Amino acid sequence: MRALALAALLTTTTFAADNWQDKLAKQLPLLGHRNWIVVVDSAYPLQTAPGIETIYVDAAQLSVVKGVLSELAKTKHVKPPLTKPYTSVFFQLECGYWNADSEKQLREAMQK
Repeated sequence: MRALALAALLTTTTFAADNWQDKLAKQLPLLGHRNWIVVVDSAYPLQTAPGIETIYVDAAQLSVVKGVLSELAKTKHVKPPLTKPYTSVFFQLECGYWNADSEKQLREAMQK
């Protein structure tokens, strides 16, 4: 039993989702740099802060992680450096068209 938490959406909602892939595909274009997608097991505490949406997914963790990676591969506006502490998988979304080197060059140019 897994949960898929989409951070930084508009409301806090928890529901069962057989069509979580469709939900993710629809919400992913709204997520941007510094948002998170978290795939956690059932022991992960429910997050109730404003801006977090939790989707209950009755599927194996690896299947959900592969599904999230598949959807993220289709985007150009974000990319996911992947971290895996314990049994939870955190996808911190970073800008897909801007990187640390681009930022450094811009800041150097601004100082001239």
